[in-house]
Amino acid sequence: MRRIASFLSIFFSPLFVPTYGLLLFFTTARFQAVPFLPKLIVGIIVFVCTALLPALILFFFMKAGKVSSINLEKRQERTLPYLFSFVLYLFCAFYLWKVNMPLWFVMMVVGSAVGVVTLMLINLTWKMSAHLSAMGGLFGGIFVVSIHYILNPVALIVATLFIAAAVAASRLILGVHTPLQTFAGFVNGFVLVLLFGLLFG
Repeated sequence: MRRIASFLSIFFSPLFVPTYGLLLFFTTARFQAVPFLPKLIVGIIVFVCTALLPALILFFFMKAGKVSSINLEKRQERTLPYLFSFVLYLFCAFYLWKVNMPLWFVMMVVGSAVGVVTLMLINLTWKMSAHLSAMGGLFGGIFVVSIHYILNPVALIVATLFIAAAVAASRLILGVHTPLQTFAGFVNGFVLVLLFGLLFG
């Protein structure tokens, strides 16, 4: 059971979920006509900003002895990685804006950045789940895209909720979070991405 929980925690790491969301976005009708190369470039930039560079920074902190584990199990170890992630998310949003991605999509990334700041601030006194915050952000993003493109993604909504529940269970099995911490993380990501995507886009 712990092996499955570890796999889910890695595969649906906060580092990878933004890229999964972008790939889902590229399957919409609006982007099916866009050539492969521009989508590839945008995908690479998003992956570098939200996954590769944060992972390298985390690896550097581990080597420097500032964090003890890639899971960041100790609340005190999360502040600096969150701060760097916040800056990288903002850079990613700026890039997406410069390449004329829809403003509401850019603002969803900004909402994700604000979600990271929320995680960082709450982390000063209480540990909230970054995994579930990422899943909540993905869930909110599905609603935003559906509203803007008038889609009916019931199956995708159900699948995302099922995956989020599985990820939450994995975090509980691994003993990293409590049920309240996973729920709070999901609400954090969902509300901020949904609000920024709808109100500022």
